[in-house]
Amino acid sequence: LCVNDKVTRLGSASRINEQCIQLQQKKGAKKAKGEAGGGGCKRGCPFLHGKAKQDKLVRRILSGPMDIEDIGAAARKAETCGYYAARKAALDADIVFLPYNTVLSKSVRETSGVRVKDSVVIVDEAHNIADAVNNMHSVVLGLAQLRAAKRQVLGYYNRFKNMLSPQNGRSVQMVLRLVEALLGCFAAEQAAPGSEIVTVNDFLSKTGIDNINIFRLSEFVRETKLFFKVAGYTEAVAASESSGEDGPEKLGSLNAVMDLLFALTNNEEDGRVIVNRGGDADQIKFVMLNAATHFEALVREAHAVVLAGGTLQPLEDLFLQVMPTVDRAGVRTLSCGHVINRKNLLTLTIPKGPTGRSFEFVHSKRGDPEMMLDLGRLIVNACKVVPDGVVCFFPSYKYA
Repeated sequence: LCVNDKVTRLGSASRINEQCIQLQQKKGAKKAKGEAGGGGCKRGCPFLHGKAKQDKLVRRILSGPMDIEDIGAAARKAETCGYYAARKAALDADIVFLPYNTVLSKSVRETSGVRVKDSVVIVDEAHNIADAVNNMHSVVLGLAQLRAAKRQVLGYYNRFKNMLSPQNGRSVQMVLRLVEALLGCFAAEQAAPGSEIVTVNDFLSKTGIDNINIFRLSEFVRETKLFFKVAGYTEAVAASESSGEDGPEKLGSLNAVMDLLFALTNNEEDGRVIVNRGGDADQIKFVMLNAATHFEALVREAHAVVLAGGTLQPLEDLFLQVMPTVDRAGVRTLSCGHVINRKNLLTLTIPKGPTGRSFEFVHSKRGDPEMMLDLGRLIVNACKVVPDGVVCFFPSYKYA
C-alpha cells in the first residue's frame, strides 16, 4: 500500500517498514547529516501530510468493497498513503477481511490498529487454526542474525551512550548482555553438533539470563521502538560508508531477536526451546505448543468468534487445542449436509496404473518417472470416459 517510490524501491519489507517509521518520526525535522537516503524526504513522507486527501481516500474505501490492490491503486491516484487510510477506514467499516496473523497475534493486532473488542470474528478454514496460532508465535533465530544484532546494538550504544538517560542506557546494556548470552549457546565448549530441547526456564538458566527481567526488558524494547532506532542508525552508517555490510537480511536480525525475547515471556508449559548446533544449522528455535494461550485471549475479548470450515470434525479435539477452558454452554454448533447427494458420490481406490505398475506415492518414490507416466496415462484415460469434465487434486505442489 506504500505509494512512496523512494521507499518501495528499498525492496525488503523490513527496510520499507523501518524507513516508513523513520519518516514519520521526522515530523518536519531536517534530515540529519549522513542519514540513509532511503526515503529521500527532508520533512517526512510527503504522502502523509495531506489530511484532505487522506479523508477523501478513507471515504472512497468505505463507499464499497475494496481489496488491497484496489486501495493501492486509489491511493496512488489520490497521492496519499493507502496504508494509513485503510487503517482509518477499518475503524468505521462493517466488515474487514484480514489474514490470520493480523487477527490471531495480539502484538500484530496492536501494531496494525485492529480492534476485536465487541466485534464478531469469523475464522474461515478454521481446521488450520491451531497450527496457524502455533506457527505465528514460534521463532527461529540464526547464529548469523545474532552476530549482526550484537554488532548493530553495540554500534548504536557506543554512538549514543552519552545521550541516553541512565535507565535507558542500562536497558540497552541489558539487551547486549542478552544477545551475548544467546551467542554463548554456540561457544566452542558447547558447540557439539546436535539438537537440544529444553523448557523456557531451563534455557534461561543455562544461558545465564534467568536473572534478567525479560518482561521489563521486552516492554522497554516495545515502548521505545529500540530496534527500529538501531536499524535506522545501522542503515545510515552502512549507506554513508557504502559498506553494504548490513543488507536487508541483516536488518531483519533485530526483529528476530525481538521476537525471541517476546517468545521467552510465554508460560513455561506453553512451548519449548530447541538449540540446533552444527555448521549452517546453528540456530535457536522457540516452538509454541499451546495455541489456546493466545486464542482464548481473542475469544474473551471479542463479542463472538465463529469458526467455519468443511473439516472441523472432531470438534472435541478442536476445543481441546484452541479453547479448552471456554464454557461449552456458550458454544453453538451447526453442521450441514454435503453439497453432493450420496447417490452421486462414488469413492474408489486405484492401486495400479494402466500398465499394471503399482502406485506407491511415498515421498521417496513420488518422483519415479515410470510411475508418473503411468499416473498420466490413468488421468488421460479418465478424461476420455468422463463426459462432463475432470478435476484433479494433488497432495503436493511437487506434482505440479
